[in-house]
Amino acid sequence: MNKPFYDNELPWPLIEAALQGELASEDKLLLDSWLLESPANREIFERLERVWKEGMADYPRYLEADETRAWSEMQARLDSGSVTPMGVMGGDGRETGVVRAITWRRWVVAASALLIIAAGAELWQNSTKAEEKSYATVPGEQQTVALGDGTQIILEPETRVRVAYSKTSRTVTLVDGKASFAVVHRPDQPFEVDMDGASIKDIGTNFTVSKSADSIQITVTEGKVAFTNTISGESRKLAAGSGLVQYMTPAHRGEIKTQDLRFDNAKLSDVVMVMSERYGKQITLGDSSLGKKRITVHLEGENVDDAIKVICASLNLESQADSNGYILRNRTTK
Repeated sequence: MNKPFYDNELPWPLIEAALQGELASEDKLLLDSWLLESPANREIFERLERVWKEGMADYPRYLEADETRAWSEMQARLDSGSVTPMGVMGGDGRETGVVRAITWRRWVVAASALLIIAAGAELWQNSTKAEEKSYATVPGEQQTVALGDGTQIILEPETRVRVAYSKTSRTVTLVDGKASFAVVHRPDQPFEVDMDGASIKDIGTNFTVSKSADSIQITVTEGKVAFTNTISGESRKLAAGSGLVQYMTPAHRGEIKTQDLRFDNAKLSDVVMVMSERYGKQITLGDSSLGKKRITVHLEGENVDDAIKVICASLNLESQADSNGYILRNRTTK
């Protein structure tokens, strides 16, 4: 079979054949492959299938009824009074009953297929059409943007973003400035941050991105992100506590410097978990409520003892070292 024609990225020939029960085995493999590409494809097909079944529920009645009456009813359902099915003339110049029946069946199927295509195109366009909005902050202003899925974007002062939100995608374009993202992870609705020279795809995470004329900087607080340098094509996965700087100056455009143990408004529970892994030391909290405390700190290059001191000084804590590692507690008053 030739490669099917895709209209609005939908394989209409395969869909039509499947709905009419006329899909060849080799074509079924193609359709199954398309359905497995994404949950959105499966949803579109199931919705089209429901439209087909509901719209053709009276199809046998149309075929068994008087042809003139049946056609009138079909015309009414199509909301079209100007189209008439063309008959075929017999050898004596008269339209034969057999030919009329065949022509009628073909016309109904064709008309129904057109209905499905029109309905499907509308469903597809409505499901993929993105609502676009722009947001900006002035000096000294911070703004929180809440998306329909619960995702939050915190814009720092002098930041501009564009948000394109649909049922199948979520895209934020960071024009300039700094923004933090607390993303609700949804595999069927990917979240992406686009910038000139780089893009970030969420893998269920909290992260911060800042963009200036000279650089793009990413710090991951929780979870992971997939980072792509669109200048070089290089891709990396960044986990909590890590980040990088991509330089955008003419002399170093696209160059990357990785960063480690950097946290931006991170929960202390996440910080000590990452530190335990990086330093190979067990770091625990004497009180589980301490885990909710938040901290912004850069510990890159610090040894474990100095890193613990920085954490304690920042949050008014004290530490106790033992053979296993460190325990952090609220500082006792004397």
